[in-house]
Amino acid sequence: MGISNMVGRGNREQGKLRRLGSNFGAVERIKTIDEKYGHEVFIEITKDDLVGSGRLYPVGARHFAEQAKFVQELAQTIATVNAVPSVAAHISGKAIAKALEENLGWHSYKITDSLFYGQFRSSDLYACLQSDKAYHVKWFGFRIGFFSEYHNIYAIS
Repeated sequence: MGISNMVGRGNREQGKLRRLGSNFGAVERIKTIDEKYGHEVFIEITKDDLVGSGRLYPVGARHFAEQAKFVQELAQTIATVNAVPSVAAHISGKAIAKALEENLGWHSYKITDSLFYGQFRSSDLYACLQSDKAYHVKWFGFRIGFFSEYHNIYAIS
């Protein structure tokens, strides 16, 4: 790629950033994950928080590389363990699912009626689900692993 092509691309990218900045509201709320405790935290950012000059070093790719490495190593481990039937009998499928859930940021939910929240249509919600589709869910409750308590879904879109 020639230098003139790289300069042209940089100008186009700067133009896109300017247009995005002009559409940015006064204050935006974004969801982040607390690295220490693993729970969702909502923070407010302003345009001034995002405006600056300097070099940008992408570091988010590290997180996805670590996840991909974990999944690959887990798949290799499972394949190795399954090759030895005497060892495979002692490997828990639940433990493997829990490891994937924790490391990939997946969440487990339940759909049940709740007298406390006035939610009595769990069967209707469950009937709407299709196995090959992704859904946005609204939920209430807490995830307490010790008591096998999960977030309870009350709306699906």
